[in-house]
Amino acid sequence: MAIGICFKITVNFTEANDGTYGNPIEGYELYCNEGFGSYVKIADIPLGTYTYTINTPTAGTKYKFKVAAVVNGETSHFSFPEAVTSK
Repeated sequence: MAIGICFKITVNFTEANDGTYGNPIEGYELYCNEGFGSYVKIADIPLGTYTYTINTPTAGTKYKFKVAAVVNGETSHFSFPEAVTSK
């Protein structure tokens, strides 16, 4: 996963290579944590899309992101979290 900053935050991730036990991946879910507390799902991302942009991040806020594939209508394993602080 790569994260870029300007006046927005763009999260890019790579396609998962396999669903759970070989089942097809149906899409992705993006989760965010604003430096404290639990992760919250902020987006459902369709299969074939591997990027998501937050256009109005709060300046000085540390965001942590993780992605999970959706398999059989359920959230699969999460990626390792990536962190960025908005400017």
